[in-house]
Amino acid sequence: MRTASKSFRSDTGSVAAKVLAQIQAVGSTSTTSNTWLWGWANESLPTSVTARICEVRDFGNSEALAKLTEPKLPDQEYLGWELTAIAAQIIGAKGAYRCPGERGFLYLLYTDLAFANSSGVPSESTTAEREGINCETHGSGQKAFICQHLLLDPRQEWFSDLPSPTKPWPDAWCSECNKFYQAQGEWNDENEDQIEIKLICNRCYESLRTNATRDKPS
Repeated sequence: MRTASKSFRSDTGSVAAKVLAQIQAVGSTSTTSNTWLWGWANESLPTSVTARICEVRDFGNSEALAKLTEPKLPDQEYLGWELTAIAAQIIGAKGAYRCPGERGFLYLLYTDLAFANSSGVPSESTTAEREGINCETHGSGQKAFICQHLLLDPRQEWFSDLPSPTKPWPDAWCSECNKFYQAQGEWNDENEDQIEIKLICNRCYESLRTNATRDKPS
């Protein structure tokens, strides 16, 4: 996947932080033809920036959703944002951006975020946390960790830190394991030995946690 960068400035104008993002091109709108073109159908885009968007098309095929499977659609005022939001939900994106052009807009999704150091590359801690894993279900992905109880029954309550740019899939555990955490006020060598941690890919993590949220009683 291609990488984009964005600098955030303070009120004084100095650069406060620079963020690197892995991007996927959802699609584009044309003010000339008044149409939407999906990224996976745009032959001018490299496959590296549309690979995950093919998952959106596959989802559309499985659910018989024509908007997700037709290469080109008549454009409407908010169609680009609508389809981008749907794609973000399906692939678990972290954010979106619309790039203006001479004859329309290109819609992008951020699938991974990391703070960059002064030289413009991800920090060492971020790089270590981004070590890959090969998942039997999803193929290449990023490492994520959950307790064995969540893996066996993801519909129960999840405990974890909040996601952050350097740790978008924070370690997660169940209410039973949370008793060990509360007893110490932190995770350490003593209480970590009392639970069993499972390594999964980031897309498994997102799928399990989404199902847990969806199934949670209102």
